Amino acid sequence: MTTDTKAPTFRYQTSRLTLRGLEEADEALFCRLFCDADTMRFVGDRLTPKQACRLFNELLASAHGRPASQWFLVVVETSSQKAIGLCAISQFDEAMTRAEAGIMLESEARSRGYAREGLGGLVEATFASFPVREIGVTCSSLNPVVERMVSSIGFSLCDEHATGTGPLSLKKWTIRRD
Repeated sequence: MTTDTKAPTFRYQTSRLTLRGLEEADEALFCRLFCDADTMRFVGDRLTPKQACRLFNELLASAHGRPASQWFLVVVETSSQKAIGLCAISQFDEAMTRAEAGIMLESEARSRGYAREGLGGLVEATFASFPVREIGVTCSSLNPVVERMVSSIGFSLCDEHATGTGPLSLKKWTIRRD
């Protein structure tokens, strides 16, 4: 088990997807996702193109440092070799025992089971690569599709009560290594 959080050489394969480290060529995908109102409606405020570009460059630069505080990966559909989304492990605690996970897909890749497969692969890869004991997901309590998806992977709801209001009314889910 390694604690090296450098993402550029990371690669994880599921039956239909490849998860790989963020590369310079992924800037357009990153900006499309973070600037798209529909994609961001349950995530947070969408970014302006300038903000998204700056964030992308910061994340790309941090991927080459040790330790990375956020581990962004590109979700690639294996059959077409098309990049269809992003997933991330972030907010590693100081002892590397807990982290947060998330996934965002382009609209044409949604409703195909890719989010479940990609997030499940990310969880497996994280447990295999880092000493984390627990991975958390925070999602909108107004998005039952995501709640069903994280539950089907093995996440458990931490608290029935949501925090916040509207689309950003949030619930926390967790999955433990054991």
